[in-house]
Amino acid sequence: MKKQLKQLIAEATNTVIEALRVPKAPPNLGLDLDGTISQSPEYFKMLTSIWPGKIFIITYRRNFDAARNCVDSFGITYDELILVDTMDGKAAVIAEKGVDVYYDDQPEMLHNVPENVQVFLVRNGGNFDFEDRLWIMSDRTAKLI
Repeated sequence: MKKQLKQLIAEATNTVIEALRVPKAPPNLGLDLDGTISQSPEYFKMLTSIWPGKIFIITYRRNFDAARNCVDSFGITYDELILVDTMDGKAAVIAEKGVDVYYDDQPEMLHNVPENVQVFLVRNGGNFDFEDRLWIMSDRTAKLI
């Protein structure tokens, strides 16, 4: 009986060890185009060339071909280009595609991004006053403390 129990424990232990060796799926990356990729194309070209998971370009544009040509002109690697036509459209796509990390330059577009998504705000002249050294945000996207 003791031998059987020891064997069962050993088998269970081995099963757990094997399960832990299975790598978690690599994180999915989401990128905005205008003001984000276009702000630092070399950085995003490098990042997308080494990113282990899927890469989604999510942009607030109307013309798919023009957006694709723009992304391609920067040499960005991606799996899917998605156009949205509402501010909350990006948040919906991010949730639907399982994006884990997202870069954008407009806080308004990030308002309803799921809490589990790591968000990076790209600084540019549209969201940062370089003369006054202050972020530019609306009362919808910022809470002064």
